[in-house]
Amino acid sequence: MVKYRLAFLNSVNLVGYDLDKACQIFRIAIPTAYVWIRQWNEQGRDGLIHTLHYSDRPTGHPSKLTAEELGELKLILLAKDRWLTREIHDLIVKLWDVDLSRWQISRILKGKFKMHLSKPYPHDYRRPADAEALLQASLDVAHQKLEAKGFSKQDIAIGFLDEASPQTTANTVRFWHFGNHLDITKDTTRRKANSIGFYAIQGESVQSFLPDSTQVSIAAFLAQVGEANASYKATIVLMDNFSSHVALKHKGGADRANVELVFLPAYSPDLNPIEFIWKTIKRRVSESFISSSDYLKGVISNSWKDESKSMGYAKSWIEQFAPWLGCRELRT
Repeated sequence: MVKYRLAFLNSVNLVGYDLDKACQIFRIAIPTAYVWIRQWNEQGRDGLIHTLHYSDRPTGHPSKLTAEELGELKLILLAKDRWLTREIHDLIVKLWDVDLSRWQISRILKGKFKMHLSKPYPHDYRRPADAEALLQASLDVAHQKLEAKGFSKQDIAIGFLDEASPQTTANTVRFWHFGNHLDITKDTTRRKANSIGFYAIQGESVQSFLPDSTQVSIAAFLAQVGEANASYKATIVLMDNFSSHVALKHKGGADRANVELVFLPAYSPDLNPIEFIWKTIKRRVSESFISSSDYLKGVISNSWKDESKSMGYAKSWIEQFAPWLGCRELRT
């Protein structure tokens, strides 16, 4: 106990931690910290070798939950789909008068209850409640049209098309580090690259850069997709409802050999796995030193080649909408 108290005092005096931070690290109450400091100032090391000071002694309810209380807590947490740590802390204090630290609460939630701590994926309130059913119906129509021409599902390449503009000024990556502040050296010149990709879950993935997002440019990229997948008899391309994408359908921009465009339900980016590839690529751009536009494009292209090989991004999509595809070996 003496060594533990000395370590705490050293963290404040020598390492320079503020009192709150030191108390969090050593998991002691602030009043207890003041007692230790006063004892040290008045008596030196001898002041720390006495038995527990009254403020160190546990009082009232034990500082942990019983098995019965843990069971009750889990049932309460199951009644709501998301919780903040502070909400759970306040709940425990209110019900059982137990003041657990964030670390103790995290151990219970993760270790005993198998709960997850993650950022929620935002769903737009305008997203159709039956978005999955709408997408499945559109896919069925596309397959039926192509099967009427004598093409089996194995004859059809299928993938997702989407555009993105990774920028050098974005700061999306998080690093673990020591200390209160972290600097990263970057070229802060504003650069971006209008990128487009076709993420194939059957067939060959394709990535390119666009001069603009017009119907003509998108149609030219679809021609690249067709060339890359020439070994297939047809191609199904899933994409969002961006105006130039929709124009391809209405103005014949996609009226080429056996290409079927399938539009995702509005406000449903979660149904387009390519979104997660672009997110990964933007994170790589954010953590890199980008010295020129050409270098930026190189980072994007190399990242695309790497990430588009993985079916991990589309695993759940395939299981729900195209189980007949199976999955290529998932890369971790």
